[in-house]
Amino acid sequence: MQARCSAEEKQKVINRYFVDKDSVNTIASETGIPCGTIYSWIEQHKQKYFEDSTEKHIDLSTLPRRTYGKELHIEWSKSVGHKLSFVYGHITGELEILEHHKGNYIVVCFQNKSKKLRTNALMDMKITDLFSAQDRKRLNPNTKAHETFVSEVKALYQDEYTVLSTYVSNKTPIQIRHNSRICNYGIFSPTPNNFLRGSGCPYCYSPRSFPEICIMMAVSMLFPNAKKDRIEGRECDIVFFYQDKCIGIQYDGCYYHKNAETDEAFNSIFLSNPQSYLIRIREKGCPELKTYERAFYLSTPTNYSIKKLQELFNSLFERINSITGCDFHPQMTKQLWQKARQEFNTYNPKQLAEEYIAYSDTHENPQHQQEHPLLREQVESALQKQQFSGEILEHLYAVQQQKKLLVRTERDPQSILCSLKNFLQQNGRLPRQQKGDAAEHRLYLEMKRCLTNNRFSEKQLVELQQLRKQSANTRMTSQELFEEYVQFVQENHRLPNASGSAAEKSLDCKVAHRLFRNTFTREQVEEICKLRQKFSLKNRKNRIIAEYQQFVQNNLRLPDHSAPGTEGALERSMQHYLRKGVFSAEECNMIAEMRAVYQTLSKQLRDQVQYFKKAPEVFIESKYVQFVEKKGRLPCMRGDKEERELCRMVLRYLGTENFPITKI
Repeated sequence: MQARCSAEEKQKVINRYFVDKDSVNTIASETGIPCGTIYSWIEQHKQKYFEDSTEKHIDLSTLPRRTYGKELHIEWSKSVGHKLSFVYGHITGELEILEHHKGNYIVVCFQNKSKKLRTNALMDMKITDLFSAQDRKRLNPNTKAHETFVSEVKALYQDEYTVLSTYVSNKTPIQIRHNSRICNYGIFSPTPNNFLRGSGCPYCYSPRSFPEICIMMAVSMLFPNAKKDRIEGRECDIVFFYQDKCIGIQYDGCYYHKNAETDEAFNSIFLSNPQSYLIRIREKGCPELKTYERAFYLSTPTNYSIKKLQELFNSLFERINSITGCDFHPQMTKQLWQKARQEFNTYNPKQLAEEYIAYSDTHENPQHQQEHPLLREQVESALQKQQFSGEILEHLYAVQQQKKLLVRTERDPQSILCSLKNFLQQNGRLPRQQKGDAAEHRLYLEMKRCLTNNRFSEKQLVELQQLRKQSANTRMTSQELFEEYVQFVQENHRLPNASGSAAEKSLDCKVAHRLFRNTFTREQVEEICKLRQKFSLKNRKNRIIAEYQQFVQNNLRLPDHSAPGTEGALERSMQHYLRKGVFSAEECNMIAEMRAVYQTLSKQLRDQVQYFKKAPEVFIESKYVQFVEKKGRLPCMRGDKEERELCRMVLRYLGTENFPITKI
């Protein structure tokens, strides 16, 4: 479409947008030109206008020149090492010529960045690649000016914040100071985009807690003017007025109120008015604060229940009644609990819809995926959970059709259930997760979303369970798989093995997969771990002992630790379990006797000390006594190899006073 339009038609479209202030949608509907083409023309015009209006100058007077005919021309081959002063918008500096190449190519350098370009490109100032990322963003014609950002901040926050660093772009963090004594004039670095949306000082912000919402609801029953207010930049949870008195209630959680100095600074500021009263409800773990004349402190536990909140209500409104002279005693009912819990977990649907509609009214063009994604996600979540009333829904849908907003709406659960029934009748199964047919995958996602958000009623869940039983690809629930696993272990007295039958291998893989995905309950996981510890360890011990005995009987020696294959693995496994102490006392004695036949006395001593945790003196003494009883004489230093080794160990560990030996 762009190629069919002449230069005059293109200029007319640009004039309509910039001069007549027509929207892109209006121009596209009247001229038939696609919106994307119009947007590209607008960007080209902005760039061209910016290039024409930007001051660009480079000083070439210092370069050497040579006469060609009647004119002087720059001799680029002798310009290496020269520095050229330049101005490009707000950027000033010097370009250094590093190299010269044939074909009128030179290499220039600026701020440790170098680039090879033609000489005519240098004269035309095509050097933006040498600038830093921040400078290029500031040269972008779509970038907001620093003064514009400062004025927007002042219009939104008045004199509460001061911009310290220079604005670069809406996603580049910028330094901002909070002009408040409470946070000691804290400096933080938000992105300008988020800061203009209302995300203020992180040191002074604390999210609303569940008890705070309950207290706010109870106070609003008696004082309708109660609200959250800002005192010199710091939020006070609840502020209301009674006659000429200003009463503030601050709920201090132990996580956000660890700094006593900040809370005391807020107390002094709030109580500077002689008609102000402050009640602070502090959780366990909060530091103690100084006493003030009109400040009252109440303590509360960190866990909540209806009974504990009722006790908090009693002490709080006893203090409020003493200040105001009223007699008000609210009750913490289940209805109030549920209402506060709903407000704590969700957004206010009416305010959410109003904010979304107001945002769409201020933007003439349809919303793109990247525009205000948080607000879009909140609206979509509220639509999925059916939180909007009928009147708000009608208004929202009307705006959606008019503005072509990208808000996803969903079918009701009953229609999804009917579609599942029809799919089961046609295919003999329920829709699968794998991406195949687009309609099947969409139906699967709808079913999964309804189950995740608890949109199905109890009756619909029963119908869905019946459909699952009829389906050929029914997936086992965690409870069914757990019961099958326990039954297999109890019947076979062992764990399912991956090398067993196909059903046994499938059961082992399913349980391992569910454990990895953490879909079992905590009780089921504990029971599975108990079964694995009970059966797996016992079977492994018995198998190792049996294989070890068979190897020793067949080879009349112990397995070699460094041997390749199963022999080395068997000896290493035996040593590992001996070191861990998993064998019983009887098994340890049997293994020690079996190994002692093929071991020297020093290796036997090593096993006794390292694996069986016996003192070396006790073992040498038992060997000394056995030798004397068996031979009927004392051990001799000139005996055989084992006897000489025994004598050396007696000398080392026992001494010859109580355990004599002979040298002949």
